[in-house]
Amino acid sequence: MRTLVVAAVLASACTPQQGLLPPAAAAADSSVAGAYLAGRFALSQGDLATAAEGLARALELVPEDADLRHQVLLLETASGDLETADALARALMDADEPQRAADARLIRAIVARAEGEGDATALLEALPDDTMPGLVRPLLTAWAAPTPGEGAERLAAADRRLGDLVVLHHALLLDAADRPDEALAELAELGREPQELSDRVLATQARLLARVGEIDAAGAVLRLGRGGETGSVVIETAARTLARGEVPAALITDADAGMADALLGFADLLRAQRRPLHATVYARLATHIAPDYAPGWLMVARLLLDQDGAASAIEAYAEVDRSSPWWRQAQLESAEAKATGGDVDSAVADLEALMAASGADPQPAIVLGDVLRRAERFDEAAEAYAAALELSGGLDAPLWRLQYARGIALERSRRWPEAEAALRRALELEPDQPFILNYLGYSWVDQGLYLDEAKAMLYRAVELRPNDGFIVDSLGWAYYRLGEYAKAVIHLERAVELEPGDPVINDHLGDALWKVGRVREARFQWERALTLDPEPENVPDIEAKLRDGLESGEPG
Repeated sequence: MRTLVVAAVLASACTPQQGLLPPAAAAADSSVAGAYLAGRFALSQGDLATAAEGLARALELVPEDADLRHQVLLLETASGDLETADALARALMDADEPQRAADARLIRAIVARAEGEGDATALLEALPDDTMPGLVRPLLTAWAAPTPGEGAERLAAADRRLGDLVVLHHALLLDAADRPDEALAELAELGREPQELSDRVLATQARLLARVGEIDAAGAVLRLGRGGETGSVVIETAARTLARGEVPAALITDADAGMADALLGFADLLRAQRRPLHATVYARLATHIAPDYAPGWLMVARLLLDQDGAASAIEAYAEVDRSSPWWRQAQLESAEAKATGGDVDSAVADLEALMAASGADPQPAIVLGDVLRRAERFDEAAEAYAAALELSGGLDAPLWRLQYARGIALERSRRWPEAEAALRRALELEPDQPFILNYLGYSWVDQGLYLDEAKAMLYRAVELRPNDGFIVDSLGWAYYRLGEYAKAVIHLERAVELEPGDPVINDHLGDALWKVGRVREARFQWERALTLDPEPENVPDIEAKLRDGLESGEPG
């Protein structure tokens, strides 16, 4: 129900005419429309700074357009130009439309707080309930209270529309007020198992348990929540501190960081609601009020990547100080952003340097393998995964993923015996994993090996993921290889329904249709496969089938 309430407020808070030409701009000359459309195009490409520049040029020509001013306000904030945004906000604070005024007041309040101006709290308290800023207002005003204890009392009396976010921050304020027992009781109100809670909730619960002397329970919470997985900065930092017999540090060390964390929590909700521009606005406000709070920069960078802004994301990652516990995570994600932006060599160099500096930590090698595999440098990827496996040790859950990824890289490197061994090992570690069952089963089918065993594996994979077109295709292809063409057609037609744009699946269906005598339909599927950008090495085979049918030879 809380999710529905939040979604309703977000829906009612949409920016008017978002993505359309504002009325005043539409009526003005072509230079306004050109600047506006250039800004909108830049926004569609994830270039927030250029988008802000284009719309700002349009605004200079139609300064009376309040909707356009609001869009520029959001874009300037999202691109990190808070000085320009603040000037725009001052002019929109008294706008007739509630959402515009609320956005402007929030931005003005955060800038005022960052600059030590005295009216920040009053601006926050005036934010109306039925706007996006109004949703996050109780958290911000609680952290702005004179003491954490007073902030906790304010938040206890506030509405709980933001659910877990309010519970966590109430606990954080109680912790800061030296009331750990009450903070633990607040987190207990969530009423869920550790595996279902966020890393930040788990780390806070572990800290509080350690504060009241329950060291073993604190460690158990982290282990249960982690479920054998590693990689969470807050979980791992807390676990290392507990291992030294110390109480983990508080996640939030001052009021500005608390406000920043609240803004980030709300940004995360907006991201889940697929409102990337507004989410980036809140994340940027977090970095402005608490520039040393590293999670803010990570959130900004991730949001920029979501919007295809790889270069801007890399700049955001660079803001995380080397002394921060988040620095290594920022470096890993920055390397992936470089690879996404096309600079694979730079990403590889960064990750190799991180590997050299990280000792026994396998994570840089894992990310390096992923980057190289996506770049189709499969031999190098296999070696990176081998290094990660060597560093990992033990038999915990991440190993099946490493063996699986290494198996894929080896298979694509045409090193089948090694690939088969890696995939078999992955399956030993995770026997009911549909992706392993599919990859190994399909590889056997494609080579004409162990067909009955492969069919059984693929049948199980389809049971586990019945709506995955690629897995359904694998089972259909197994039936084809076994000569059970009628069954093959049934599954391959289903696979094409699920993945109509895949050339291999369409090609497979053509082969099966030919075998059951549906020649015209078979040719249609092969022709369709050719229009779907198949791998170059597969094109001659498909063309030969179109010319001669399957009498030209069995499909490869």
